[in-house]
Amino acid sequence: LRLDALGALLPLGCVEAFYTVLTFVRLYLAGLSFSAFALCYRAPDLQLVCAAMTYIFCGYVFKLGVQHPSFLFAFILLPLVLMGEEQIFRKRGGLLFSFSVFAGFYSFYYFMYMITVAGAIYALLRLPDLYPQKRFSGFVRMLAQVIPPALLGLGMSMALFLPTVLSLRESNRFALQSGPGNLLFYAEPLRRLKSLFLSLISPYKSAGSATYLSYSPVILCALCLLFAGHKKKKAGRPLQIAVILQAVMLMVPFAGYAMAGFSNINNRWVFILSFTLALNFALTDFQNPIPLRGKIALGAVTVLYTLLAVYDHLKNYNPYAFAAAVLLTAMTILLLAKDRIRLVSRTFACLMLLFVFSTCTLYSVMTYHQRYGNLADEYLPAGTALSRITQGRLSSLAQVSSDDTHRADTSKNIVLHENDPLLLNYNGVSINSSLLPPSTTRSLIELENPGLDGLLRIGS
Repeated sequence: LRLDALGALLPLGCVEAFYTVLTFVRLYLAGLSFSAFALCYRAPDLQLVCAAMTYIFCGYVFKLGVQHPSFLFAFILLPLVLMGEEQIFRKRGGLLFSFSVFAGFYSFYYFMYMITVAGAIYALLRLPDLYPQKRFSGFVRMLAQVIPPALLGLGMSMALFLPTVLSLRESNRFALQSGPGNLLFYAEPLRRLKSLFLSLISPYKSAGSATYLSYSPVILCALCLLFAGHKKKKAGRPLQIAVILQAVMLMVPFAGYAMAGFSNINNRWVFILSFTLALNFALTDFQNPIPLRGKIALGAVTVLYTLLAVYDHLKNYNPYAFAAAVLLTAMTILLLAKDRIRLVSRTFACLMLLFVFSTCTLYSVMTYHQRYGNLADEYLPAGTALSRITQGRLSSLAQVSSDDTHRADTSKNIVLHENDPLLLNYNGVSINSSLLPPSTTRSLIELENPGLDGLLRIGS
């Protein structure tokens, strides 16, 4: 549930520290949630730890998860919803599924909408394994098993979910949106394909439209083994379909538009891709000898990535992809050499754990350090958030006694004063601009109020 609401019960001086700690708690819970799901498929212990690290320490978390800590709730909820489905399929009851649906729609319906789509696809991918003979009757039986606990969870969330959704449909996010443009192809599709491939395992860089990936290079190695037939055909096919489907979605703007609730084109849904790739990593058999075509795939992908990374670095100065190419080469050499030098399984697993830990640490440094991505510059120094507001340039507004003066502060305002009216006690509106009623936005634009620069930009 929305644990951030607990901050309202704390002294003002403790709130900043509380939210900092809460961010780490969410990351820990996301790792536990993913691990619990992967254990349903008996993932090896150390490899499971590695996979959990790649799940939570990725570009999505480094950028959006730190910028909007509530987004981390999606990383916690997705494995719980799928695990609830799996328990229903294994006839272990629907209590976890009902609770997960309730928690999702009650706390963060925006991401729960995406998770619902992911849950439906997961059920369809499980259908051939659960009902290999009578597919249609099995599908009907699956619906009969899943829908009642889902409706129970949805019904429990209605006290908050229903009025919120009704107001959202009349908000600025939907009512004043301009046309989304071309929904079939991104501009320069070949360039986007290259950006997706490079940013898949390189730090900091985004492929656009909120497509933050930046996974450990071992993820790409696991993908090579997935499609090179390293797994048993029956076990690997659902993962292959899931990866291909999401790869296509990244290349089609309509997928981002639909997953964002038909409001704009963005790929905030890629936390689902994080889960898919981490699960594939957790279930990849790295212990047994790699078949020849798996070795060929590893070598070919490594060479291709390295050539593209070097070219992009020389042309556009991209040290991030270059660093990823070095790490990918090192991991490929380790995988190709492990059979020849006869590494003990436990030793190899420890080396992989060290590799994943090192890459996650390096990627975080290259994302936040001032010499590289410098995302740390977007945030205030620790302990200064409250003083920035109470001693800032808007503090004089608290002296205005007339009720004829109001100021609207929104999260779209470039100066980011959305919390100032609450702390400085002046006449103002603190609200996410996308949730403002469209009639309010139109009226403010017509008045040309100089204090509404954020809203004026939205209107234009």
